[in-house]
Order: sequence, then structure tokens, then C-alpha cells
Amino acid sequence: MAKKITKTRQQLTKTIDNPWIISLVLASAGLALFILINTATSWPDILLANLNNQPTAEYTMQSNFQELAANEGNLTTKTAISPASLRGPIISPNDPSRGSDKAIINIVYFSDFACSFCRQQETIIKQALEQYPDQVRVIWKDLPEINPSSQSYQAAKAGRCAFQQNKFWLFHDQLLSLKSLQNRDLEQAASMSGLDMAAFRQCLNRDQTAEAMVDNNLKEADALGVSGTPYIYVNQRDFLGQISWEDLQNAIEAELAIQ
Repeated sequence: MAKKITKTRQQLTKTIDNPWIISLVLASAGLALFILINTATSWPDILLANLNNQPTAEYTMQSNFQELAANEGNLTTKTAISPASLRGPIISPNDPSRGSDKAIINIVYFSDFACSFCRQQETIIKQALEQYPDQVRVIWKDLPEINPSSQSYQAAKAGRCAFQQNKFWLFHDQLLSLKSLQNRDLEQAASMSGLDMAAFRQCLNRDQTAEAMVDNNLKEADALGVSGTPYIYVNQRDFLGQISWEDLQNAIEAELAIQ
């Protein structure tokens, strides 16, 4: 046994004395030390970059996205989430809005005429306008299915055709009162809204401007990381999925308190 231990020690000594082994160990130790120092000095930049890629939302009411995306909750999924590159939703006259022009609270509403949860959310959105007529403005953003031939997309495009005739909200309300989104329903809603039907049909069938408006909203949603409807911003506070009147009112009151 003593001879075996002595032989093992001799082999270990030879291994330690081997210059190639020593060089390999020193190189590995140096590499590990370099990585450690580099990580320690660069982690603030990495953290800042990750923060800059996030929306400016102060909170999200419902974070269980996977459950909602599976339609077990109140969210209709549209697209895959991509890294956010916008700090918040775009406020411009290119999107339909209603409420006070001097409002200090913008409720930006990513929606889809084909989304049943969005239809349910409409009552609560209207309640906000009624409760805060001078403080709130609602801005509509289209987030339909990406397929241009789908009823969802065609309804969004039809809404933009109505928008070009300054009658989006009339069309919006009429279309939501109907039970389907067939072509005849789009025309019925347009007629009930008092649209110029010849101009409406030409817009729906040939006008690329209305289509570009819808596509711009899709790109904006993608840049914000918004992947489903309904999705609501109250200024910079965002809500994923359908929300209650109590939650929406709390957000409005919180925004009023800091103005």
C-alpha cells in the first residue's frame, strides 16, 4: 500500500511540474479573471440597456401573459412579442380619438372589431368618457389579424375608410352593434353611419391609405411589445387584457393626482 501511495505522489508531482499543464492552468485562471472583471465593470450598461428596451409603463395589471395568450383569460393574442423599441404609444391626429381636446389623460386603446373581449371593454371605456368629460381623451389603435383578407383586418380597414370621411366613431358604434363582420355588415354599418357609399367602397377595395393606417398601428404595437387585444394605456400606465371599471378609474385618479 505504501509503494502505491508513493507512486501516486510521484505521478502527481510529475503532472504538476509539467510546463504544459502549468501554462494551461494559468491561462484558464487568467481568462476566468478577465471575464469576472469585464462583467463587474459592464453590468450597469447591460442593466441600463435592458431597462431602455422596456415600455415606460409603471405597472401591468395582469402579468400572467401565458395564461391570457392561451385565451384562458381575457386577451386575444395577435402577434409574437418583440423587443420594445418605443417608449410609449404614439399620440397623433392619424388615429381616431374622442373626448376633450384639452384632456390631460390619454387612454390609448389597442383593439380589434373581431375581439369579443374588446367589445366587452367598450362599455368601460365609454364610462370613462362620461365620468371625466374634461380630463379624458380616448385614442383608438387598430390591432387586427395580420392577414389582409381576414374579417378582422377588413373591419379595421373599413373603420379607417370611415375615418377618412370624419365618421369613424359613428361607424365604430354601428359596427359593434352588429353580430358579424361580413362584407354586407361593413356596408350596413357604413350606410347607417351616413357615409358616402361610393367613396367607402372605393376606399375599401382600392385605397392603400386606409391600409397603411392599419399597418402603421400594427408596427407600433410590435415596437411597444403589444401582442394582444385589448391592451390599454392610461398615459404611461399599461393594462394587458380586459380591465374593470374600478381598475381603470383608479389609474385615472392616480394620473389626476400627479398633474
